[in-house]
Order: sequence, then structure tokens, then C-alpha cells
Amino acid sequence: MRGFQDVSREWLELTQERFRKNAEGMTKLAQCRTLPDLAAVQSDLARDNLNQIVDVTRRIAERSMKVADEAAKTITAETGKAGRYPRAA
Repeated sequence: MRGFQDVSREWLELTQERFRKNAEGMTKLAQCRTLPDLAAVQSDLARDNLNQIVDVTRRIAERSMKVADEAAKTITAETGKAGRYPRAA
């Protein structure tokens, strides 16, 4: 459950950060006076979006692997405990 919360938190942080950056980007786009300025700002925004997606995807993958590893250890430990006691007939 904790792992799910960690991954959910990452997605929420991504959404909040993207919203903030997109609002800043819209302000920058509104301030553009020439077509080259507009193209440069759009290019910067696209690059920032892609970089953030790659970074967050990496972090989520790392957390997911950690959660899977912890779950596997828990299952292994529980399986080991179950094997120690005789089953009722």
C-alpha cells in the first residue's frame, strides 16, 4: 500500500509541476513579439516537458521496482513461515 501511495504522490507532483510550468510558459508565450521568439519559447516548453516526463518516468519505475522487491520479500517471508507449521487435516 505504501508503494502505491509513493507512486501516486509522484504522479500528483508531476501534475502540479506541469501545471505550474505550463502557466509560466503561457505567460512567456503571451510576451512574445516576433515569430522567432514564439518558436524559441515553444521549443523550450516542449524540451522541458519531455525532460520532465523522462525524469518522472524514471523515478516512478525505480519506486515500482522497489515496491515489487519489497512485496517479493514479504511473500517469501510469509511462505517460509507457512512451511514451518504443519497443516491441519
